[in-house]
Amino acid sequence: MTKRKKILVGICFLVVFIIVIILIIINTFKNNMLGNYYLIKMTENGTFIGLDDTRNFRILGYSADIEIRKDKTATLDFFGKTLKLTYDKEKMFSKDEEMPYTYEDGVLTLEKNGNTYVFEKVSEEEEESSD
Repeated sequence: MTKRKKILVGICFLVVFIIVIILIIINTFKNNMLGNYYLIKMTENGTFIGLDDTRNFRILGYSADIEIRKDKTATLDFFGKTLKLTYDKEKMFSKDEEMPYTYEDGVLTLEKNGNTYVFEKVSEEEEESSD
């Protein structure tokens, strides 16, 4: 094989390697939102409820949790009421409504009827201890 062909083959391998790395990174970021979350704070009807209150709710057995799955479905358990959802890049959908959301650094913020609900992703350690 000539030197030119060797260089061309090397460049092809490098391009394929870079494409594979990019696809892995994209898939990691895309699936980063998947998992279980618990409510850490909320503003409902103008009233702010903070982390201490939401912790007390959980201690008393009243919690708000959301599970985000890879198949673009989610389940919101909101103080005993369960809501089945689907989602896209910007909104979650129930039968009757659309709810915009944002996701950043393990924090999911959901808007519903003018209220704001902030959920934090359950860590791997917390997931393991609950099993």
